[in-house]
Amino acid sequence: MRIEEGIVEGAKEGKVKVRLLRSPYCERCGICKGGGQVLEIEERREFKVGERIKVGIPEGRFALVSIASFLPPLLFLMMGAWVGEKFFTSQRFSLLTTFIFFLVGLGIAFILSRIILKTALKKVKILE
Repeated sequence: MRIEEGIVEGAKEGKVKVRLLRSPYCERCGICKGGGQVLEIEERREFKVGERIKVGIPEGRFALVSIASFLPPLLFLMMGAWVGEKFFTSQRFSLLTTFIFFLVGLGIAFILSRIILKTALKKVKILE
C-alpha cells in the first residue's frame, strides 16, 4: 500500500473529499494534470476542512491502469493497420482504417482505465 498525503477539502455525511498532494512518485505520471487528484472517501471519523491527512492507496492497481491506458491503443493501431492492408488496396483507405481503429482503442483504454481506477480508489483508506 502506497501512502500519500492530502488536504481535506470537504467533509459531510460520512464522506471526506481529499485533494492529494503531489509526491515525487506522482510527479512522473502526470495523469492528474498538476493539481493533484481529488478523492471522495467514505469515512466515519470527522475531519476539518484544511486538515492534513495520510491516505493509503493500493499500489498494484496503478500499474494495471497504466497497462490499460497504453496497450489497447497500440493493439488497435496495429490491428487497424493489418485490416486496412488486407482489405483495402488504396493507401488512403488503409490509413483511414488504421486511424479509426486507433481512436476505438483510445476510447476502450479510457473506459478501461476509469473502471480500474474507480475500483482501486474504493479501497483507499485514511490512515491518520
